[in-house]
Amino acid sequence: MKYNARAPDSYTRHLGRASEQQPCIAQQDIYNEFGLLLVKKGSRISTKLATKIGEHTLDQPIDEAIALEDALTPQDLLTAFQTLSTKHADLRAITEQREAQGLLDTLCLGQPIPRVLLQKLSVMQSQLPAQFEMSLLGAWLSALLTLAAQWPSTAIYQVFSAALFRDLGLLHLDETLVTKDTPLNAEEQRILGVHPRVSRSILLEAGGFSEEVLHAVAEHHEHPAGIGFPAGKTSNNTSQMGQLLALADRLCLISAEQGSLSAAIPYLRTSISIYQLPILQVAYRLLLATQFEDSPTQCQAGNSQQLSDEAIERLVSIGAIFAFLVILQHRLQELSLDARGESFAQRIDQALTLLHTSGLASIDLISLLDELKDEVSAELQDTELLEKEFLHIANHIYRVGARWCLKDTQQSKEDKQVISETLASIHDVLKQCSSHNMLAD
Repeated sequence: MKYNARAPDSYTRHLGRASEQQPCIAQQDIYNEFGLLLVKKGSRISTKLATKIGEHTLDQPIDEAIALEDALTPQDLLTAFQTLSTKHADLRAITEQREAQGLLDTLCLGQPIPRVLLQKLSVMQSQLPAQFEMSLLGAWLSALLTLAAQWPSTAIYQVFSAALFRDLGLLHLDETLVTKDTPLNAEEQRILGVHPRVSRSILLEAGGFSEEVLHAVAEHHEHPAGIGFPAGKTSNNTSQMGQLLALADRLCLISAEQGSLSAAIPYLRTSISIYQLPILQVAYRLLLATQFEDSPTQCQAGNSQQLSDEAIERLVSIGAIFAFLVILQHRLQELSLDARGESFAQRIDQALTLLHTSGLASIDLISLLDELKDEVSAELQDTELLEKEFLHIANHIYRVGARWCLKDTQQSKEDKQVISETLASIHDVLKQCSSHNMLAD
């Protein structure tokens, strides 16, 4: 999808539905691209009228043509952050222990925010409230991470802005996919995967943001191992600010899934040794030093048995993939590789490092998980997080390796056959995991 602020998409429908909750007025005569008058200045935009507008490409950006009368102000935004803090005790704990409330006031009130962006946030708050909350959570967490990393005040504001607006692109995509509860198929993932670039285009058109901020917004779903989107960048070619936004986004997801930021500590501890990124160390030290209230991450006694069984099932699959990755690693070490092949080999090395560092490669872990089935223990949820992370990486390795095998012309028929068959075996295990809903979301 190529973003066009004048073209019809889901945002017009969101705006129309938002008009049911507050006045939405045409700021001037609205024409389509061919000069046909659609709406006269001062007209109140109803859902029906928004649908009509959404059938046309306009002669101007829709947020310039239409305005919500009660759109968020900077003070409203600060209030929304304060409300968020009452819901997230872990975020409040970091804020209080870092004495950072004054920083939040400055970030919200100290710099002008383009009206267009405040309006889009208002529409998100109305139509995608869960996503709006995640945007606030990610923005404040990103600011706290930059504060802990002792970045200059200008950089803290840039990171805060980038994180706050990073998901505005979702407003312009099919809302049924954005709010879908069941796992997305490959095509749906591809469609949603463009939203970082759409968000970047929105900020570019709004003006006033540095290239560093624009890059970071486009990179906020990348991953150090190259398994993210939309570009599949690794830590070697992702900007420092992009890495921070991506990490904050990942921590928000863990917090949403497990109820506390403290649940991310095992993930960070393992990731530090694999990816060796300074921002991972900062985040780990920040969470480790925070005195959290009683964490809700412990699983209930009633589902410990189920969690233990699922963790053991995933671990058996991981053991099979581990053996296949070792075969691939040894075979690739004997070959002369092109750039794609080197990237493939690097991802295998990272996956094996994750297995060893996290303890997932240890046969003793199965016994431990079995022992935990009768206990109320956060260990099970920590293990689940790491297992799904590895399976996600393994799935990416399969796709990278399959593409490389198809395009590589240097290797012998025998070598390519061994690699292809081993990849196929990995794919079979992953398919079985998928059928049992064991892959990461």
